[in-house]
Amino acid sequence: MSQPFRHVTQSIVLAVLMSSCRGGSPTQPPPASNSPTPATPPPSSPSASPGSASCPFAPGPVQRLALAPRALTSNGVPAQMRTRVVGPGEEVLCLDQDKSHRLDFNLNQRNAQGQECCWVDDPRYRVRGDADHIVESAGPIDDNSFIFRVRVEPRGHEASFGVEAELDGVFSYPWQSGAQYPREPLRVITLAGDDIPAFCACVYLGNGGYEGGSCVR
Repeated sequence: MSQPFRHVTQSIVLAVLMSSCRGGSPTQPPPASNSPTPATPPPSSPSASPGSASCPFAPGPVQRLALAPRALTSNGVPAQMRTRVVGPGEEVLCLDQDKSHRLDFNLNQRNAQGQECCWVDDPRYRVRGDADHIVESAGPIDDNSFIFRVRVEPRGHEASFGVEAELDGVFSYPWQSGAQYPREPLRVITLAGDDIPAFCACVYLGNGGYEGGSCVR
């Protein structure tokens, strides 16, 4: 293996060690009032989605959550989403270190029966392990916050970062929730563009699909 490949592999190994924070803020009680207490409305159903009187999906609660790449634009042009399989259940998305990128992720939620289901709260996202500060902006771009966009400026550096999501207290798996992946942030690395075709041989097509029989999970 050439020297650039060994260097990138070290970046991948470091990315595996990224830590995750788990926590939230407790709900504060409402202030006391001397006025008569109105009748308390019934609690919301755990399967009702935000802003919707009738959720079109199967009943919740959410039991499984997956975060996967949705689309990649590099230097303003749609680009292939190339990945490298590090080992069983370990996969990274590869970006050219000399280009600017707009990378969209898609969130998918399932109930205990494996059905796409209703949810309660808006999803939350975190960028992890961005030691080189190559993620310049990040945030949801759709009404339900199920599409998350990051803008990446590697500026010629080999670097890495991870993205994770949380929905109704459930944290995301990378790529597919029902596969062999461990629950951790989805990892992204940057490397020289000339090295990407050989080092990151799989092309992710979305919805669990890959280009080439050897890349099928």
